Amino acid sequence: MIKTITVLGAGTMGYGIALNFALAGYEINLFDVLPQALDNALVNARKALRVMVEEDLHTEEEGEKALAGIRLFTDKTAACAEADLLMEAMPEKLQLKQNTFVELDAVCKPECIFASNTSSLKLTDICAPLPQSRKSRSVVTHYFNPAHLIPLVELLPHPDAPVSVLEEVEAVYRRSGKITIRVLKDINGMIGNRIQAAISREALWLLENGYCSEKDLGRAMAFGPCFRYATTDYLEILDMGGLDVWNAVLNLLYKDINNSTDVSALLKSKAAAGEHGWKTGRGFYSYDEQTKAQVMERFLLNLTRQLKASEDYAF
Repeated sequence: MIKTITVLGAGTMGYGIALNFALAGYEINLFDVLPQALDNALVNARKALRVMVEEDLHTEEEGEKALAGIRLFTDKTAACAEADLLMEAMPEKLQLKQNTFVELDAVCKPECIFASNTSSLKLTDICAPLPQSRKSRSVVTHYFNPAHLIPLVELLPHPDAPVSVLEEVEAVYRRSGKITIRVLKDINGMIGNRIQAAISREALWLLENGYCSEKDLGRAMAFGPCFRYATTDYLEILDMGGLDVWNAVLNLLYKDINNSTDVSALLKSKAAAGEHGWKTGRGFYSYDEQTKAQVMERFLLNLTRQLKASEDYAF
């Protein structure tokens, strides 16, 4: 039975994963090599909880109890020795993940399940150096940022993992309030990110060719297709519209929409010019510290309200 969960990496994804599990009542060990990263993780968790409490998603007591259940570690062995579930949320570097899992295979209990938050690396590659006994207890559990608010977690078991391991992990996520999907074949990008990539190809093409403004692009998505996609089964939407109609429309559009296999020229030029978004203060929009704080506050508030509303969705 999973009681203690260790999260490796206290960055953007790690703190949200730890907070989500802590709110569900699990004992959390949060590890990072940088003490400052651990301090920042608690600061970010408190900010996230403030919004969730204000929006009545959790009580203040629940928030304080969750924070008290997150223990901070810079000692990897100490953080992992008693873990029932080991969740890595480290940078997407194959060698780093492989070395970490090999190191911790000797530290963790035999029954501990190894989980990776990767979506761009294959689980079979990450687990390649591990013994068979550990491969059979390994899974991908891919979150979307921010991990404590986005309901979806994509699950992909190692080919050698029995169904019972996947079911054990699914039970943890049900208790944590997550919606899980099973990825049936090992594929680069999983499901959600591949769909995002397809959307971004056309969206950026429309923008760089002057068909809409930056702001209207965002509104077209948020208040158009994404508005109904958030509430309804996608294939039901196709059925409602009529498959004959969709067939006719897509038969026309597929000939016209962007099918480039290269990255958007606009995105490529901005990356080359050092316009990296929040990191540099300029991307598609300009950001000073005050603007970033305002955008993040709006982002978390809207997502919290959406998460609260989604509890009543019926599908």
